Amino acid sequence: MSHAGTFVAESQSAYEARIGIYPQELVEPEQAPKRLRKKKSPTFFLNQAMFQNERVLARPAEGLESHRIVPYYELDDGLVADLVLRNGAYHIIETVDASGDEHSRRKAVVDVALSALVLERARMKFGEQSTRARLVYTASAALEHIAQPSLEAAEHQGAELINWASAG
Repeated sequence: MSHAGTFVAESQSAYEARIGIYPQELVEPEQAPKRLRKKKSPTFFLNQAMFQNERVLARPAEGLESHRIVPYYELDDGLVADLVLRNGAYHIIETVDASGDEHSRRKAVVDVALSALVLERARMKFGEQSTRARLVYTASAALEHIAQPSLEAAEHQGAELINWASAG
């Protein structure tokens, strides 16, 4: 706080305008910094652990220029890629865990569709020719069948599909 002071206003409206800015400047809190929504799926953590064991996962302070795999890379406001590597091309890996019961059908379809959107945004940001996209998911045959339209949309956009629950 500073010392008490005075000011002079030419009119009542000028006075009220000047007084009106003080609550904004002195009382109202600043907006909290934006927090990235981080995935907490077993498929994501399995991929992350695998890359960490191979010592190719970026440290928290490292970015794409480190040529290591960066988790939670923000492509655009609200769109976060799970894992990104810049090594000649941009390698984008999205993970989806659709291994739950029948009640998680809708969630599986939504997660695959959101991953397809993230992969498309990566292609738009980094360029179609320099982006390699992979969708790594875990799904039973029944859930894979239900999510097939979303999976085909991701594949149509150039994503390689990898089902870790698949026998082959």
